[in-house]
Amino acid sequence: MSNNEQLSLAFNKVEQGVEQVRHSESYKKYLKVMSQFHDYSICNSLLIYSQCPHASYIAGNKAWKTLFHRHVIKGSRAIKIIAPFKVKLKRDDDTENPDDEDTYIIRYKTVNVFDISQTKGQELPSIVSEIQGYHEKTRFLLEAFQELTKEKDIQVSFINSKEDKRLRSGANGYACPNKNKIVIKRDMSINHQLKTMVHEYAHVQLHKDTNKSKEHKEIEAESVAFVVCNSFGLDTSEYSFGYITSWSEGMKSEQFKQILQDIQSKANEIIESVKPIYYKKVEENKNEKEY
Repeated sequence: MSNNEQLSLAFNKVEQGVEQVRHSESYKKYLKVMSQFHDYSICNSLLIYSQCPHASYIAGNKAWKTLFHRHVIKGSRAIKIIAPFKVKLKRDDDTENPDDEDTYIIRYKTVNVFDISQTKGQELPSIVSEIQGYHEKTRFLLEAFQELTKEKDIQVSFINSKEDKRLRSGANGYACPNKNKIVIKRDMSINHQLKTMVHEYAHVQLHKDTNKSKEHKEIEAESVAFVVCNSFGLDTSEYSFGYITSWSEGMKSEQFKQILQDIQSKANEIIESVKPIYYKKVEENKNEKEY
């Protein structure tokens, strides 16, 4: 079987896996809870980003308590947004008609909201599961990617989640493509560290100076991560399929398929770039054991 055929099969697995997640009960539960988060205007989204760039899930203090059974951590700095409210106009007693409807005008005020990283309590439902376990070939592949990133002048940092705001908010890693920078959460299994490394490496390779949507970029990065890991024998479907599903919600199947088709050559390029480094490390380890 040719490389192209193997890649096509792997991307077919992504498509089929996402469909299975979409029909699962856990996904329905996930959507029900996620629908309770407010859909903020562009203006408020920019305000949130300017104050808390790593923000992921936003709600007011009361909503965190009543809807999500979490509480805001004492001392957390509130994120300020703009909220409209109605003010009833006073009627003129001399001209008042009992049949007239009340008249209102819209005013605006600042209100406080908080990101999930500023809260503690009941976990939100999830359709992804952290990839567990350790395998020697995973270590070799992770080391190979670390060497590959050095060759391409990409800075990679492994950090404990408590030391980084974005990691505290629930992220397993993040990338700054235009700065050639990758951050990976250290306190998780090596298998998940590897998957995250490939995901963030894909961001750096695919998403410099692009106007693609956040959804588009996340689907591309995680699909590449699954396919690359799959080609070396690591199955990340337990995490990847749910993650891709969450970002492709509401997307037409034709558009989703096109995204997968568009990145097949990039996935192959990444595989071919890391493969010689990986096999060299495997061979070096084999020689060390013999002597």
